[in-house]
Amino acid sequence: MIKGHRDKRIENGKKTVSNVLLVARRMFGKQGFAKTSTSDIVKKAGIARGGLYHHFSSKKDIFKVVFRIAMEEIAEQIKFDKYAPDKKEHLLKITMAFFKACLDPERLQIVMIDAPSVLGMDEFRRLDKELLTAQLTEYLKYLMENNIIKPIYVETMSHLLAGATNEAVFLITQSNDRDKAIKEAYSSFEILIDSFWL
Repeated sequence: MIKGHRDKRIENGKKTVSNVLLVARRMFGKQGFAKTSTSDIVKKAGIARGGLYHHFSSKKDIFKVVFRIAMEEIAEQIKFDKYAPDKKEHLLKITMAFFKACLDPERLQIVMIDAPSVLGMDEFRRLDKELLTAQLTEYLKYLMENNIIKPIYVETMSHLLAGATNEAVFLITQSNDRDKAIKEAYSSFEILIDSFWL
């Protein structure tokens, strides 16, 4: 195969994948996994069915990639800074950023509503730990090792706090007054972590 022709095929393949993921992200985010079919994705993306299956084995396979992208977006918005002057305020600020990132309608549907059932809790927790909880664990470890917070079981505490913030997101989405629910979740999280500080 001529190199230029091969390069063109690779470039076209990348464009197809990018287009499929963009379309699938919008559809999964708007109408959910169950109501989105590969036929819908193919039609909306303007590609042949064979083009889709050349890159993805199934709708679930597409969803896995879309889910990871959405999780990476959340991770980008909750970057911990160990040099932040007010460590407690920084942790609360990151918590608020997490709430806002998860409450984006598309991410909410993909990450919080569909992913646990579509991918299973083991896969959901694995990626959550890799991209999100790991950051919190490292931050708490730094705080403890530098005598900023009391000695804690860092790994366990990270998972407890991650679970609490995930549940807070669900609570916020079910509220008739979302702003009030966010303020209450923020205040409750502050009370929760107050006991950490020396």
